[in-house]
Amino acid sequence: MTRLIPQLGEGGDADVSREESAGEIAPDDAFVVTFDRRGWVQQVDRSGLLEALGPGATMWLDTVAGRYAIAGTPLCRIAPNPSDSEVVERRVRDAIAVGQTRTAQDDATFGVRQLADVALKALSPGINDPTTAQDAIFHLGAVLRELLVRTAPTRHFSDEEGRELLMPQVWTHAEFVGLAFDEIRLASAGMPTVQIYLLEILHLLTGSIVATASKEAMAALERQADLVLEVSEMADLPALDHERVRSAHRDRFESPTSRLSTQSIP
Repeated sequence: MTRLIPQLGEGGDADVSREESAGEIAPDDAFVVTFDRRGWVQQVDRSGLLEALGPGATMWLDTVAGRYAIAGTPLCRIAPNPSDSEVVERRVRDAIAVGQTRTAQDDATFGVRQLADVALKALSPGINDPTTAQDAIFHLGAVLRELLVRTAPTRHFSDEEGRELLMPQVWTHAEFVGLAFDEIRLASAGMPTVQIYLLEILHLLTGSIVATASKEAMAALERQADLVLEVSEMADLPALDHERVRSAHRDRFESPTSRLSTQSIP
C-alpha cells in the first residue's frame, strides 16, 4: 500500500478550518462498512478512502492505525448511502492495511506505548528497578517532544468534489501525553525518587517546546505534573519524602522562571 497519510506537522490536503467537524456523529441511517478480517490496523490510505466515496459524500472512520480490528465490527460509516455498496465496501477495505503484528509505520503511539511498558515493568514489585525506569522515562520524553513540536494529526480531509473524510479516532496532543505518563504516574505512588524523575522530564519538555507547541500540549504537561504531586500527597510516606516531591514541583512548575530552566536533577 502506498503511504499517503501525512506525518505529524505536514498539512497535506487537510481543511484545518473544519477540524471541529471530526467530532460530528454519523446519522443513524448511514451505510456501515465492517471489517472482514481480524488483525492490527497498520496503515490508513486517506486518499483511497476519499476516492471510494461519491461526490458530496462523507465518511466517518471508526478506526485508526494502531487499533485492533475484529471481523464484523464497524470500519466506517458513509452518508448518503452509496449507490453501489459492494464496490464501495471493497475499495474501503483495500484502503486499510490490516496485519497480524502491530507496526510503528503509521502508528506514532506504538513506540510511546513500548517505552511506557519498559518503565512500568521496571517499577513492578517483582523487579523494582528505578534506574531502568528513569532511563525509559527520559527516552520517552525525547520521543514525546518530537510529537508535541509538530502539528497534531489532522482529523478532517476533503477534496474539490465535496467528499469528506472524518477521522475522530486520531490522537490529540493531550492523549499522547496521557499515554506516555498516566500509568507510570500511578505506578510511581510511594516512590518519591521516580516522581521527581517524572517532574523533571515534564519540566524539560515544557521548557523545550514552549515556543512551538500547542496550548493543548502545554496544558497537558502541566496538568500531568500537578497529578504527579497529587499522587505523592495520597501516598503513605514520611514527611521528608513528601516535601522532596513538593519542592521538585514548586521549583519546576510554580516559580516564574521554571520553564526557562533546563537544569537536570543531580
